[in-house]
Amino acid sequence: MHSKHALKNHFNRAAETYDASSVIQKAAGHCLVNKIKQHVINAPHIIDLGCGSADFTEHLAAFMTYDKFYAIDIAEKLLEKAKSRLRYVPIQFFLADYDCFHFPLLAFDLIVSNMALQWSIDFPAILQRIHLHLKSQGIVAFSLPLQETFQELPIQCRNGLPTVNHILNQLRAANLIVIDYATDKRLLQFDTWVAALKHIKATGANYIVHKKDKSLSRTFPFEKTATENPKLTYQLGYFIAQRST
Repeated sequence: MHSKHALKNHFNRAAETYDASSVIQKAAGHCLVNKIKQHVINAPHIIDLGCGSADFTEHLAAFMTYDKFYAIDIAEKLLEKAKSRLRYVPIQFFLADYDCFHFPLLAFDLIVSNMALQWSIDFPAILQRIHLHLKSQGIVAFSLPLQETFQELPIQCRNGLPTVNHILNQLRAANLIVIDYATDKRLLQFDTWVAALKHIKATGANYIVHKKDKSLSRTFPFEKTATENPKLTYQLGYFIAQRST
């Protein structure tokens, strides 16, 4: 069973190494910001779901015109990094699980999430929650890793990730109109598998949802790591959708 408590612990342990190691997450965030710019630059009320250390949040806030900007994350140590990074920027941070986020008196013009929604315990439900919190014509924009991510790892060491078609179907099922989407493949090369696994751990993404022992390093078959200069594939998806009514 997917434990948000265990997930939070993985990201808290990675707080000191996250910014230096999250090259893919940062690249995805920059791509997502560029895509958002094509559709909206003025959004009075914004929320970032799973903001992490707020690299993406910072880049988004730099060009958006807004009145209120909120950002939430489940890991308190990453949230401390985010608050420190943006201490002079008018953004309100909250320690919260985005699967449960609720602002009963506020609807949002823009809801964003960079490389975080794949950790949802119920993806259709979080899309319904997003729909509920969007204004009419409001926009949701997010990036996440797709099915072919980490294809070099044994299947028992990978989390189940969605395909593009699955996400598009889920967006439509949530009554969100897809207005833009794209994919992007990126490769990271390493000297050894140990280095590759340390990289994953340094970004907090070493949590294995379907395993009793949730640690990637304890699941990985090190006896099968003769490959020299291994690589990790990241297949990234970017999605922008709109609430019609």
